[in-house]
Amino acid sequence: MVDSIYSSTGRQRISSVCLQHTDNRASLEIVQESYAPERSYSASIAATGGNTTVVTAVTGRSIVVDSYVLGATGAGTFRFLSGTGTYLTGTMGLSANGSISVSTGAGLTTTSGEALIINSSAAVGGSITYRIV
Repeated sequence: MVDSIYSSTGRQRISSVCLQHTDNRASLEIVQESYAPERSYSASIAATGGNTTVVTAVTGRSIVVDSYVLGATGAGTFRFLSGTGTYLTGTMGLSANGSISVSTGAGLTTTSGEALIINSSAAVGGSITYRIV
């Protein structure tokens, strides 16, 4: 059995890299019509403060966050936004070296055509799982 890593830049390209041979095995362009609400994607979060795009906008589609994990080395706050104006969550705090893991139950959904943004007062990192609907 060959181990592989599958990665996505958020919305445009998925690639498979074979760890045994370290060569690019496949690259698939995802077109708008190929998004399926049951398909789950993941993205990493690396924010240093202010607004940071986690998932870029997809024309005519919403981003539904199924779960997220965040950690911080220093105390700070964060919140998720749809685009740059609509708050999807209230402001939440993390203590120094604190972390949070949340399964949203599809509670965080962007407005159609808007990006998923994280706004933070300090450096936070982690990951999310999401769907395009």
